[in-house]
Amino acid sequence: MKTFGAYVMLCLGVIVAQTTVLGLPLLHGVFYDLLIPVVIFLRLNLSMRTGALLTLLSGLVMDIFSGAPFGLCVSIYIWIFIGVESVSAFCDVRGRLFQSILVAVSVLFENLVCWLFSTSSGTMFAALSDQLGAVVWQTSLAAVTGPWVVLFLEKAHARMRTSPQANGRNLRSLWTIHS
Repeated sequence: MKTFGAYVMLCLGVIVAQTTVLGLPLLHGVFYDLLIPVVIFLRLNLSMRTGALLTLLSGLVMDIFSGAPFGLCVSIYIWIFIGVESVSAFCDVRGRLFQSILVAVSVLFENLVCWLFSTSSGTMFAALSDQLGAVVWQTSLAAVTGPWVVLFLEKAHARMRTSPQANGRNLRSLWTIHS
């Protein structure tokens, strides 16, 4: 339960940072959706039930705070979650190169879905040409930084899984050495 609460707080922190700081006009279109590497991490490192519940909750909160049409973020995150599950059945997704491709394709998928929902049929190609540079930049940035985000989350997850007794012994041994 402690781990679940920590991931809820992590997702809420990412959502708040993403909708406030990264939503500023100066940074608009520069950064990709930082919940995408989190969703990929959740599927790769947590149980199906826990990861799906966290993904669903994160998508709902993101829908509420982002101003996107309700259900858009939930559906995107759930499809990414299902896609990671499907791909991991056929390929080893633990390598950083494959995770880089997985995060980049997920960011590209999210941008494509948002583009389809935000344009009317007559202005599709004009809207695509306006956003193409930002999409290419976000996809490239996601390919470079996404695996590092997943690696950081994996390291934090490994530290959370260690038993509290072992942490207490380590702290006591540090205390006796430095005292």
